Amino acid sequence: MRFSILILLSALSLFSPVTSLANQSAFNHSEKNYRFNLTIKSSLSVEKLLELLYDFKHVNAYSSDASKQKMLRDSANYYEIEISIKYLIYSSRSIYKRTLVPESGLVKIEMRSFNQSNKLFPRIIDYQARYDVKSEMEYSTIEYVQMVSFDKSVNWFYMKILKDKLNEFAEKLEFYIRNEEK
Repeated sequence: MRFSILILLSALSLFSPVTSLANQSAFNHSEKNYRFNLTIKSSLSVEKLLELLYDFKHVNAYSSDASKQKMLRDSANYYEIEISIKYLIYSSRSIYKRTLVPESGLVKIEMRSFNQSNKLFPRIIDYQARYDVKSEMEYSTIEYVQMVSFDKSVNWFYMKILKDKLNEFAEKLEFYIRNEEK
């Protein structure tokens, strides 16, 4: 009986909304793609927010889902990092280029390569993201957009996991920014 109740509660939690600290977020998907949008308002300057969103030490601090992050190449306005993720039955290794365009208030992120251990899971074939930081009257606004395409259809359960991970990322990022505002 107790086991049945636990299964029921677990099943119900799959359909409950995730509480997010983020000011505003949206997750849209089709069979092989998803798009995640996030808006955060902050009292920090555009310059300080760009530093938090670009600088490797800050990114490493609020991107805790990765098992390992390693700087591969560092240049004036871009760097490449390798991100390794390991779970019980899954591991992946990807390389991303992060570019700072301060005059436009942008940080762009693009996937350069992706490898995974398990062929059962959909493979990422395209990843693009950007932070667009703008100054408003008394605050700055961060508009974050992430677009991902997979090599095959993604089932609803896998999409739920992705959405939960993105909401978790949004909460960590906003928490990090709020701590910098103090």
